[in-house]
Amino acid sequence: MRSCKICVLDSIDTSKFTKQPFYFGGYLPYADNQALPPTTAMSLASDSINVDDFVKYKIDHEVEEKVFGRIPGGNSFDGYIRKGFIDGFVSQKRGLVILSGKKRDILDFCAANKKMAHFKFHTVGINMKKLLALLPNVKVAWFNFDKGEITSSALMGHCVENTPEFKNCKDSGEISTLSFHFDYGNALHPILITKDGTVVLQANYQERTDEIELVLKIKEALLDKVIELPKN
Repeated sequence: MRSCKICVLDSIDTSKFTKQPFYFGGYLPYADNQALPPTTAMSLASDSINVDDFVKYKIDHEVEEKVFGRIPGGNSFDGYIRKGFIDGFVSQKRGLVILSGKKRDILDFCAANKKMAHFKFHTVGINMKKLLALLPNVKVAWFNFDKGEITSSALMGHCVENTPEFKNCKDSGEISTLSFHFDYGNALHPILITKDGTVVLQANYQERTDEIELVLKIKEALLDKVIELPKN
């Protein structure tokens, strides 16, 4: 299973990102000053993908976790800084950024990007009702509800979109996730799409090139018709 968040590229200064890590903010991690905030390092990946003009980058992004605990034999703490690892695929020709990694790390990196120089992008949303109209069938759907004691709910089954339960949830809530099979390359690929512009490949693929090509095909066939850009 692989998560790929689609973003729109604003600008990138490729001269800053070589095989040597470039640290956003201008300071190195693990310095003597333990009060330093989380940092992000980005470098050109040692491997590449042969898809159009896409360039692969390695992104080491530190995330601040608010938890209570203590060090064995030492003092207690109310948080720590964890390092997350993200693969970034950037196409200047397409104006596209694809971020692959853990959801928590990617969302935190996207939020931090607003303060970064040399590499700027913005996230997108998906109109899930319009996406639903493009799909021949749905096997899993998640809904969020603003009112009532139930805040979220999932429905699973063959062609679940045709059931009365689905209609009731759609009328009273908001679709947050849709899972379906995508027909491509003489195969049906299990795909999950979320309203924040993330494509989750639910099958395993041998090459990252195959994954990026599939994500691009899904974007061209479906998402380009339902992507919503931020208003600001």
